[in-house]
Amino acid sequence: MLERAEELGRSLYDTPLYRLGAFEEKDGGLVLSYGLTSYRAYATTRDLGPKRLHHHNADPIGTALLAITVDGLVPIGRRSQSAEVNPGRFFTFGGFFDVNEDTQQGKPDVFNCAAREWTEETGLAINREQMDLLSIVYDRRHPHPEIAFMVMIPETADELRDANWRAELSDLTFVPVGELQAFAAKHAHEFTDTLLGAIEAFSSIGRDK
Repeated sequence: MLERAEELGRSLYDTPLYRLGAFEEKDGGLVLSYGLTSYRAYATTRDLGPKRLHHHNADPIGTALLAITVDGLVPIGRRSQSAEVNPGRFFTFGGFFDVNEDTQQGKPDVFNCAAREWTEETGLAINREQMDLLSIVYDRRHPHPEIAFMVMIPETADELRDANWRAELSDLTFVPVGELQAFAAKHAHEFTDTLLGAIEAFSSIGRDK
């Protein structure tokens, strides 16, 4: 796998990660059960075939943040070709839930992961109190669950366009909120599975209202 990654110019690394053991709705909230895994375990077991039982997968938790600018646009990026997971596909901002980075006071904090990834990938601060958990979606292309959040940010599209996002993404497209579902449907074959699921969850909230 290291040789293949080098040939393709992609980044392959190892780090301890949290995996999703189970989740359930309880008392009006969502209870997540975490386990431990690593990127090495994920990379070396995810291609064992569609019949592999879910509970035997590494299943590291990923996060994705659907941001809405103050002028009503949603930034959708295209992942760099050097990315080891979903290279070249439409995505937003996020990454894996890291044991080293996302443990707060001895406890896993998935909100911290989403907020940290946003700041690392844009250089901008975020108010995590305004983050809403949208959905948990499973990526069948690169098997792992992803937790999607949405947040209203104080920056305009122009301000975000000038931010430091180019280390992770090769380009950034701004889609009006009202056109997001149509844009995703038109380009579905270019999206990550999990971002499509997050947009569907986001759109269903709008329909409910």
